[in-house]
Amino acid sequence: MSSTITLSKTSGLATTDNATAVVPDAGWPDAGWPDIVTPCSIFGFSLSFVLLGLTCVFGIIGNSLSIVTFAKHRGIRQSVTELLLTALAVADLVFLVPVVIVVMPPAYCALRTCAPTVRTIILHVERYGWTLASAGHMNTVYMTILVAMHRYVHVCRPHEVQRLSGMKRVKIQIALVPCFAIAYSLPRMLEYEICEMTANTSGAVIVRAPDEFGLEDMMASVEGVSAGRGRRMVLTEIGQSLWFQILYKNICFYLFMVFIPLLSLVFVTFRLIGTLRMRQKNSRRLAVARQKQSRDDKVTTVLVIVIVVFIVCQTPTAAQRLTLTLSGKDGLGCGRIYFYVEKIADYLAVLNSCVNFVIYVLFSRHFRRILLTEVLEACIRLATKRRVARKTTAGGAGKCRIVVVEQIGLKADQDTELELM
Repeated sequence: MSSTITLSKTSGLATTDNATAVVPDAGWPDAGWPDIVTPCSIFGFSLSFVLLGLTCVFGIIGNSLSIVTFAKHRGIRQSVTELLLTALAVADLVFLVPVVIVVMPPAYCALRTCAPTVRTIILHVERYGWTLASAGHMNTVYMTILVAMHRYVHVCRPHEVQRLSGMKRVKIQIALVPCFAIAYSLPRMLEYEICEMTANTSGAVIVRAPDEFGLEDMMASVEGVSAGRGRRMVLTEIGQSLWFQILYKNICFYLFMVFIPLLSLVFVTFRLIGTLRMRQKNSRRLAVARQKQSRDDKVTTVLVIVIVVFIVCQTPTAAQRLTLTLSGKDGLGCGRIYFYVEKIADYLAVLNSCVNFVIYVLFSRHFRRILLTEVLEACIRLATKRRVARKTTAGGAGKCRIVVVEQIGLKADQDTELELM
């Protein structure tokens, strides 16, 4: 008979904590993992594996296309905005990769039977992978702030663009953002450790399980468990300390991941929208340089949409933390409101790193034109070359000559001629 045990602590990107069930050794019966399908496991599998997996795949493809498109548009001189948007796309891409590795396997094994060795590997991946995911999340947050602040300088304080938004200064700031994110997330590597748990023949499980601010031995009676050993992640002495939980996990989190990002972006959004409205009124009176200002306003509009979407997707993180505080220990289990708030907040944080490509395609005609006429067309030409090469080499006996005539430009096309000799 399968055993069921729940010894978990809050997890996810929003909280940047880990929750992992017990990983059994060979002595645990029936692989030691519950194979009972519950509404929580179905919800977690659907959201954190199926939907999140599809979203991440789309985000990885979209951000990669964004990077290539911005690179195609650089030409001789690269603008500050293109450099910042490229850095944002790279940050989103770097964030999505560890999310796929850390979030999806546990979500799959929560519903499907996985071998004990696989679950042990997942434990070790989670222990260090959440540090990378946390750093990637902070990197995307502050890269978005960097994009917003430089647009604010360009639109609202144009007389200080050379001093505050020069290319050299921007490159230094882009390099400093990931360094800050990594430095902030490094203490998380010392938060958890993987320890052994045991179960005796009477079904009593003895495990060092973390409480809210401490670490204590706990005994739980579990039906159907025979003697065996297992592993789970528990808080280390550093992770259970009061200063770590209050100062780092709460004060620093609210300060650097909630208050500073949201307040600064809300301020920039209102200022940009106000300036756009004022410039539109003035442009009706003055026809001079109207075309250039119109293009500039379109770029600003796209970036305002990016900022608003960011605020919408990241705000649930603050709501998740508030729900955690109000719920207490008894409100963290399966089926409680916090369980669903946490999963949804995590998904929205990931979704935010996947939708910028869609915003560029929908609201930027110039981006869409470069994407269709240069990037995708180049991919089609490359695929055609490879297909033709395979066909010509498949003949075997004869020699093949391929003549490829290409016209380079916005309306480039390809004419391939095959001649067997």
